[in-house]
Amino acid sequence: MSMDGDMAAEIVVNCVKRVGGHGNVSEDDTLNDSGIGSPGLVLTLIDKITNSKEIGVPSAGFQTNPNVFQGVDSTSAVSDVSDIVAEKADRKAE
Repeated sequence: MSMDGDMAAEIVVNCVKRVGGHGNVSEDDTLNDSGIGSPGLVLTLIDKITNSKEIGVPSAGFQTNPNVFQGVDSTSAVSDVSDIVAEKADRKAE
């Protein structure tokens, strides 16, 4: 079962806020607009989304492979990252 789009958006926005250090993040923003302007910060964001039990995909009982984010860079829209999470995150096996 894939993740609901609203849940995916909430997870991605929270992770972007944490990594980028900006309190106000819109789905229409690029990662660069949100303070994630370097390849290293993009990798940190992907790690936060895929591994954080506090605010990432695992916090909602899902899992995703970091490789699904290939092609994501600082020019990617926050909404595009949310769409990847919604499409690729799977419910964790109990």
